[in-house]
Amino acid sequence: MAYQSNAELAKDNHSSGAMLIIVGIIGIVIDLIVFSTNPFNVPEFNRFISCGVMLALFILFIVMGILSLKTYKILIVKAAEEDNLKKELTKWCDDNLTKEKIAVEIYELEHSEDEEAAESAVSENMAETIVKEADEEVEIIADDEAEPEDDNLQEEAFDRIDEALFFARTEAMKKIISQNFINLDSDLLDSFVDEYYVKVYDDQESND
Repeated sequence: MAYQSNAELAKDNHSSGAMLIIVGIIGIVIDLIVFSTNPFNVPEFNRFISCGVMLALFILFIVMGILSLKTYKILIVKAAEEDNLKKELTKWCDDNLTKEKIAVEIYELEHSEDEEAAESAVSENMAETIVKEADEEVEIIADDEAEPEDDNLQEEAFDRIDEALFFARTEAMKKIISQNFINLDSDLLDSFVDEYYVKVYDDQESND
């Protein structure tokens, strides 16, 4: 499931809460009109039962809407705190997180005594191996009469390289940030790193 920020959750709760209250109020008005006018000539007992059930349902809608709006107020406060935290993370990363530090962290993860950490890290060596394999595959098929399928093979190889590098770098970035910001929510950290990755690599590479 994709990460949702507190701001997004607050927006969802506000819209759903308002909708539930509006539907509840309109439903109660219609229910009372139907009960009092009995346009369908429903027997009195059945009219009491059906209109009573609908009235309870619409009241429940209003209660749920009020609870959603209360949750919205709580989430708004959390969203402000989350926004401040993201600004703090961004400022710290701007000042401290570089390609060189990420490369060092990848190396340390590769040679960590913690087997679980080492196994979970995607290595730069793996990426280099993929590059070599891709080059060999491309060299075999590289000639003036290369078929369109050969271009697809080359593109697939580059995609594998990018994927390996992405996972290696993001794991390293998360490790570095976690060492300086204790008890960060893992989903928030994942979302932040995915966004900041572009700033570290795509922006820097475009400036090189």
